[in-house]
Amino acid sequence: MKRFIKLTTVFLVILALFFIVPVLISESVLRKNAVFELKENTKHLIVGHSHPECAFNDSLIEDLQNVSNSGEPYFYASFKLKEILKDNPGVETVFIEFANNNITSKMDDWAYDDMFLEAQYTIYSPFMSQKDRSFLASNNTSGFINVLFLSSSSNINRAIKRQFNYSLGGFRYLDRDKTDSLVQLPLPTVEELKQFRQNLKFSTRSIQDLKKIIASCQQKGKKVYLIRSPLHDRYEDYDFESTYQKIRKENFSDIEYLDFSKFRLQDSEFADLEHLNYKGAKIFSTWFNGLLQKGLLDKKDKQKFIEAEYQSRLKVHSDTSR
Repeated sequence: MKRFIKLTTVFLVILALFFIVPVLISESVLRKNAVFELKENTKHLIVGHSHPECAFNDSLIEDLQNVSNSGEPYFYASFKLKEILKDNPGVETVFIEFANNNITSKMDDWAYDDMFLEAQYTIYSPFMSQKDRSFLASNNTSGFINVLFLSSSSNINRAIKRQFNYSLGGFRYLDRDKTDSLVQLPLPTVEELKQFRQNLKFSTRSIQDLKKIIASCQQKGKKVYLIRSPLHDRYEDYDFESTYQKIRKENFSDIEYLDFSKFRLQDSEFADLEHLNYKGAKIFSTWFNGLLQKGLLDKKDKQKFIEAEYQSRLKVHSDTSR
């Protein structure tokens, strides 16, 4: 019996080493050789989830690259941004999306739900610490175990094939317009709003990860701005706007905040109530590029300058429509 137990133990150890060693070696190879290369002469980055991904057409904005990615919470963005800044010292400015939904508890789900684990962990596992892995495993043990095999296979294959270039995300060309039908929906009642706000929960983890990102950027001497992309007036998360602003001021009062959420567009220039389609993105991106060319980042009161330029745009449109 003792001999059987001993042989079984030795077999399990060998089996574990057979699995673990290739994984550790492949992750080490990827960490050392990974390439997160930006376009030439990139000085500014846009980082975030689908809102900026659909709003900032970086082909229309000088010296800027959009590295946003749909469904990417701050937890995963932190790994990507760290590697990007390491490989691209010429970056001067990082614009980070800070929308209402960035602070809700669903961002936690985006970090460790099965679908997001498969999409994100497989990419960023070589750059994670044991503490990061423990966070995921403790919140979704079965999902984490399942994705380990997929991630390990992917990393080993990538290392063997020497596929060291990583996709960064980028502008998403949305060719749809659902807004007309969405604005026809009835507004929530007072009771429905009350129930919504009572049930709403916020993510302390998301706030911690954003602070981590900001600190990492500042340590490398990069200027950081929180931004909010254009949103439709009927955007449902405006329903907790006061709480959103309170959380922002309590946690990020020392970080300049550039709010573009009220940038006016036609319904046909929105894909839905929280994303621009390609038509809206073209208009907004061209205008944003103009702000940069006019010295937005050198202004003392940047939001005041933004508002003034916005009013000037509205006046021009009003005059030309007469």
